[in-house]
Parts: sequence; C-alpha cells; structure tokens
Amino acid sequence: MNSPETPELEDRLKDLETEINIHPVVKHEPEAQPSLPSTFSKLMNWYQGLSGSGKIVTLVVVAIVGLMVIQLFVRLVAIAIGLTVLATLLYLAYKFFSNSHPAQE
Repeated sequence: MNSPETPELEDRLKDLETEINIHPVVKHEPEAQPSLPSTFSKLMNWYQGLSGSGKIVTLVVVAIVGLMVIQLFVRLVAIAIGLTVLATLLYLAYKFFSNSHPAQE
C-alpha cells in the first residue's frame, strides 16, 4: 500500500505545516472611513493655506458647481411634474374615450 512517494509526501506536508505555523496569516482590519468633521477640518485647513487669489478662485468654482447642482435638481423636479401632468392627461383621455363608446351587445 505504501508507495515510495509516501515518505516524500509526508515530508513535504510537514514542511508546509511548519511554514504555515512560522508565517501566520495576518488579517487586516478595514480602515474606518474618515468622519465628516475631520474631512471638513481638513478642507478648511487646505482652504486657509491658499493664497488670496486661490481662495477667490475656489469660492467661484464652488459657487458654480453648487448652482449647477441646484439647477439639476430643479430640472429633475420639473421633469417629474411634467410627466405627472402628462400621465394624468393620458389617463383622463383614456377614461373619456372608453366611456364615450360603450361596448354594444
């Protein structure tokens, strides 16, 4: 039953076991996400480090991006209202035409 390869395999198995025991697996904890106050304070420190013209340019860029986000939100709300009105009109037209031609028996 024992083949000549069995002692070699057992030796290799023992070598692998000792290697595993020597180098244990280290589990890394996922890094916690930075909290909002720490992110805000980092941004404020970065902003304070800018020159006068850099601060002005940053404020202008932030204002433009903010206005674009507000414009996007307003457009989405307008589209939602328009679709609601269209759906209501289509429903009313369906009800009107389905009731004006009753099924004849």
